[in-house]
Amino acid sequence: MISDQIYVSNSQEQGYVRAKLYKPDIIDDTPCAFACVIIDEQWSEISLLDLKDKTGCVSLIGIWTDSDKDDTSNKRLEVLNTVDGVVKCQPDEVQAVVELVQSKPSNGLLVLDAFDIKLLFEKEGIVKFTQVHPIKIESTREETLKIVVEKIIEKLPQPAYFSSVLLDFNAQDVLIEELGYICETIESTLSVDDPNLFYQATHANKPDCMGVRVIYA
Repeated sequence: MISDQIYVSNSQEQGYVRAKLYKPDIIDDTPCAFACVIIDEQWSEISLLDLKDKTGCVSLIGIWTDSDKDDTSNKRLEVLNTVDGVVKCQPDEVQAVVELVQSKPSNGLLVLDAFDIKLLFEKEGIVKFTQVHPIKIESTREETLKIVVEKIIEKLPQPAYFSSVLLDFNAQDVLIEELGYICETIESTLSVDDPNLFYQATHANKPDCMGVRVIYA
């Protein structure tokens, strides 16, 4: 990973974080690269632009937790037109979305640059999120990894044609061989242009578990 210091002007400020979820009723100017907000909360164009200015973020990311509801109210449209990218997910997946964008590397193996994530949102505008919650490694890592990869493929829409995919392998002590298996399986199953298929490996909070998180369009 190339340091955020190259792409994010505020990355050397005290308290800097890669991504953070902000609330409209709480004053918070924590510097970050990606300021995440829940679209259905009481945000406006003015408050979002103020948040972007105070945090120095490179992108405002809107999290849409009510994707099945066709709401075209002026308030929602105002927010959608102000943020730089939108992630559709379930209400209980909000923290997982933020953690994916935070991109904490596992053993420094593989994590996206802030610039790559910014470009992905600029290209797609709206992406969807899905995940396989971390599974306990009961037998061997190899068998558990196969189960996790099979489950995430089952969760993705079929036929599997995508314009962009970011896959985050979430585990402890990630092995390069595991990443190789994931890449080989995903690339033989999904139809995605190589320049728009991204991988990263991030550190799991639960020991002896592994899971996968994906944003796609």
